[in-house]
Amino acid sequence: MIRAVIFASGEIADTEWVGSRLRPDDLIIAADGGVRYPLALSVPVAAAIGDFDSTPPELLQIVSRSAGEVIRYPERKDKTDLELALDYARGRGVEEVLIFGALGGRLDHALANVMLLAGTAAHPSVHILESGYALHVVHDRLEMEGAVGDTITLLALSGDAEGVTTTGLEYALEDGIIPSGSTLGVSNVMTAGRCRIAVRSGRLLVVHLSATAATDASESAQLPSGR
Repeated sequence: MIRAVIFASGEIADTEWVGSRLRPDDLIIAADGGVRYPLALSVPVAAAIGDFDSTPPELLQIVSRSAGEVIRYPERKDKTDLELALDYARGRGVEEVLIFGALGGRLDHALANVMLLAGTAAHPSVHILESGYALHVVHDRLEMEGAVGDTITLLALSGDAEGVTTTGLEYALEDGIIPSGSTLGVSNVMTAGRCRIAVRSGRLLVVHLSATAATDASESAQLPSGR
């Protein structure tokens, strides 16, 4: 399977965790300021893409010398650097895309990056990964590994998701419907180390939050006691 890994310009809290998930034969693509991550990991970049307005000049010089190709776009353009990187991956015939650094930073960029998943019908399987959580789009079926207690949220993209069937989740669905704009699928829980999600029509955004990450987020959100 040909797999591409795209480094976007958002925040990556744990670069070592990212490095542990790379394969030697991955096609590494850096979108603008995302070039800093493969450079930090000493991973060869096949293509660096973007207008490079968020890339320090010294890093741009390094990647210009070391990358397989550098594709530069004007700042005034109709697509974000990440979308251009996805288009490049599709043009290379990859079967799967992992995206790191798509979240964090500016809220509008993070939301736009998530919404890019809603338009990936013509793209290969695309996943946004961060330490502790992952985002997937299901067009037909998805099987995920995790742990008992992990949180799974299902959100409809591009209209209602119909014929939704799940196994391995506490709140099971059998040929159900998740309406667009509904919170019906929020905060489901894995009851086994593997779960399966299928949809007959429409698309689902699946958010997988590890039990450890969910606990950390809950504790960090607690208000001070005031003592």
